[in-house]
Amino acid sequence: MTAKVSPSEFRIHGMDCAEEVTVLKREIGPLVGGESNLAFDILNGKMIVTSEAQLTSS
Repeated sequence: MTAKVSPSEFRIHGMDCAEEVTVLKREIGPLVGGESNLAFDILNGKMIVTSEAQLTSS
């Protein structure tokens, strides 16, 4: 059985500029399959992981 993982939102306290987004992309991107799986809402201080990763159970 295979199931898609839904997007996850994380509140990042104090995130208010592009430099912080760049650091998060560099550090978190490889963990979630690439920077393309990350989205940012700077005004609301949120990071959204939109990974297309799948979970497989046997």
